[in-house]
Amino acid sequence: MNKREIIWVFTGEGGVLPSGAFTSSAEAEEWIIKHKLSGSLREMPLGKGIFEWALEKNFTNMSEEEIEAKSKDPKFIQTFVTHSLEARIYENGIKWPENT
Repeated sequence: MNKREIIWVFTGEGGVLPSGAFTSSAEAEEWIIKHKLSGSLREMPLGKGIFEWALEKNFTNMSEEEIEAKSKDPKFIQTFVTHSLEARIYENGIKWPENT
């Protein structure tokens, strides 16, 4: 994915809101390691929601009827995630599992 289309968002363990947003995973990881942070680092589309991004990329694995119904459901849209966007977990600044 083009760097201008995504950002990397870090949410600390136990946190509800993100505590950092970065233009590259390398930049984010440097910050995470420096502060020995625990939490998740997620790739996020810039300028649109994940559901819309997944629809554009055809990453929903849903029928047209299901897409139409889900497109009108705020609870679905606000909790939608996809494995097509990368996510990493860190414990005390170390990517988990350690060898990934």
